[in-house]
Amino acid sequence: MAAGILDTTLGVAIANLDAVSLKHNHILVVERQGSCIRLHVVERIEKEFKEVWSLTGLKDRGWKMDEISDHPGPGICSQAPREPSGRATPDGRIVVEVPMLSDAFQRSTTAETYTFTWDGTRYALRAPTEP
Repeated sequence: MAAGILDTTLGVAIANLDAVSLKHNHILVVERQGSCIRLHVVERIEKEFKEVWSLTGLKDRGWKMDEISDHPGPGICSQAPREPSGRATPDGRIVVEVPMLSDAFQRSTTAETYTFTWDGTRYALRAPTEP
């Protein structure tokens, strides 16, 4: 509920839940609606949970990183038959893979991979050249 996903929300499911990999009592929740995903990070503070970050869509071919919003984007959607995915890594990063279809006649697809790291206030997109 802290991530805005309710039992009564039609067509929405939790695709991934990771309460171990992220630091600072953060929990990654990957929401799937159709073939699109949204990512939420909630923080456990004593007996309560609070959303601290979300990634809800793409904007102008760049990433739009929303803080908590009353009007979330449609989601991160793939241009390929394969669905996008989000996961946390053991070193505390969030990795998002978005399959891309560059040629409709091509059988295989490539994926663009984006990595986010905690900067103290939010998960920030790491530059592709960073190790």
